[in-house]
Amino acid sequence: MKNFWLTLEAGYYDKILINGLKKKRGLQAGWHHITFTNIKNQIKNNTKHLDYACGPGTLVGTYLNCISYGVDMSINQIEYAKKNYKKKGQFFTPDEFRFENYEKYFDYITVIGLIEFIDKEELINLIKELKKMLNEKGEIYFTTPNFTIGMKIMILVQRVFSRVSYSSVFKTEYTKSKLEDLLSKNYVKNYEITKIQNLGFLFSYFSLNLGVKISNLISKFTFNRTGFLLLLRISND
Repeated sequence: MKNFWLTLEAGYYDKILINGLKKKRGLQAGWHHITFTNIKNQIKNNTKHLDYACGPGTLVGTYLNCISYGVDMSINQIEYAKKNYKKKGQFFTPDEFRFENYEKYFDYITVIGLIEFIDKEELINLIKELKKMLNEKGEIYFTTPNFTIGMKIMILVQRVFSRVSYSSVFKTEYTKSKLEDLLSKNYVKNYEITKIQNLGFLFSYFSLNLGVKISNLISKFTFNRTGFLLLLRISND
């Protein structure tokens, strides 16, 4: 898995999104835009924020106005983030970032699209380590694919039309019930799982704004019962 991320073109997904934002349309850009917008809506401005597995720094650089730090194991992605988003946050590899200096420091920690690439034991250990850096009212947000039949079809389509495929490096496939079961068995408390990212994103082909609006309508009328992604919130409250 490490080799996969280290060989990925620096800023690959960021460039797709930024190009889509400029054109105000695009399917893949719409997918990322809706995902990041969902996260943005959970985070207050001017708070202390850590983006763990931050990739090229897109969330910090384009969507948030926080005191942000980004950490990623790919030096290529970190160098891209430093070059393009140094005014919005500080970016580090795990070896550079002194985790022990940030005990009970952060208001928010985000982990976007990581836990499907690690095993269950690693996820539980990661939650424990990240919680050490949360302040008393802090929150962690994870996203991961909701591996129902709909998402599996999406992954098959993505393998055909995209230059990059994740399927060979997936380690753990969660559904809402499987994730709830894992968290409960490991005594993780104060969590909530919501389904996000529905078929409304397809309208991003015509307009990003339309994609967001249709996605929001579908979420409202289905009470978030459907979604290609799971949004896991863990709080210290």
